[in-house]
Amino acid sequence: MSNVVVLRPVGKDGLPEQVTSTPTKRLRLSDARISALTVPAKGASYHYDTDVPGLAIRIMPSGIRSFVSVKKIHGKAQRITLGRWPGLRLGDARRAAARINGEVAAGSNPATDRKAARARAETCNDHWPTYLAHITRKNRAWKRDEERWVRDVAPMLGRKAMASIAAGDCQAVVDALGSKHPVKANRVAALLGAFFGHALKAERIQRNPARGLSRYQECPRDRFLSGEEVQRFLSACEATPQPWCDLFALLLWTGARKSAVMAMRWSDLDLSAGVWRIPASAAKNKQAAAVPLIEAALAILRRRSGFRDGSLWVFPSSSKAGHVAHLAKAWSNLLKSAALPDLRPHDLRRTVGSWLAASGASSFVIQKALTHKSAASAKAYAHLDVEPVRAALDTVTSAMQAGRH
Repeated sequence: MSNVVVLRPVGKDGLPEQVTSTPTKRLRLSDARISALTVPAKGASYHYDTDVPGLAIRIMPSGIRSFVSVKKIHGKAQRITLGRWPGLRLGDARRAAARINGEVAAGSNPATDRKAARARAETCNDHWPTYLAHITRKNRAWKRDEERWVRDVAPMLGRKAMASIAAGDCQAVVDALGSKHPVKANRVAALLGAFFGHALKAERIQRNPARGLSRYQECPRDRFLSGEEVQRFLSACEATPQPWCDLFALLLWTGARKSAVMAMRWSDLDLSAGVWRIPASAAKNKQAAAVPLIEAALAILRRRSGFRDGSLWVFPSSSKAGHVAHLAKAWSNLLKSAALPDLRPHDLRRTVGSWLAASGASSFVIQKALTHKSAASAKAYAHLDVEPVRAALDTVTSAMQAGRH
């Protein structure tokens, strides 16, 4: 326990005089004495009242003063914060501490009771920031979970106490999405399971109400562009303002994920060798990958390198990330121009894989082209992986462009 500062009644200057003593010393607390107590340089200092056993004023290095009740319960010291001074008056703090002393004497554990009461009152929205801080440390897709929470979960469960949530409440959230968006419904079900699982582990609830929720059948998406649709897409790209024209074309010519293309860095590009090395930190599967760049992609990048203006990013932006982070509006305009209303950015990636498969490319080549697996662990061997992929990509992309000139 920290040393206790004891105040003598009168000092030389007429004010209470402070000395440092052992934890066994006590003083009769008053507002004047509390105000005069010295703020510790580090750690918390506790100053105990002589009138009510266990009542102390705690002073933090920040200067905040709070009343606490310190009692030994089942052999272990328990500190219960009563409230900040002067918002909580000394008389009220003494009465609260005396009440706690009576509860302990009767065999109760006020610390456990208060913890349980807080848990019963804690809403889902109250616990969400704690869970969000937890997943941001290990989940690269935490922003997507945050969007799902704000849009789909919070309106139905956010203000309800976590302890009152039943399985039916969670299933109602999932079912509200299931008829039109079965995949999203399943992802929300997974989010609910993880959220309440975290609350259970933190001892905020006694059981996970989202365990065993009914899921919806997912039909794998198989949309990819036909030859005629590729031509419409490329024509629409040419009519789209920059940087979207180049970004959307690179989605097709690289077969990469949109997140990787939006965050493409000049330092990861070797235009002379025609290789884009995606670092593990930027890869969805957390594995480094080497992407061969065909001539159509290289032409775009060489042109953009002429006006990079010292930027780290191929597609710089004023966003917090420093690069283009959102493309929904520009993508919607492109689809209207190309008359491809059902196309998604990820479908371009599937288009590359489908055309490679149709050309007779092996599964190894397709996996390397789509970076489903890591490239060689050493840069010196990267060309052994990318050269056969480049040849296959050149073949199919040439077919895609046939008839455009």
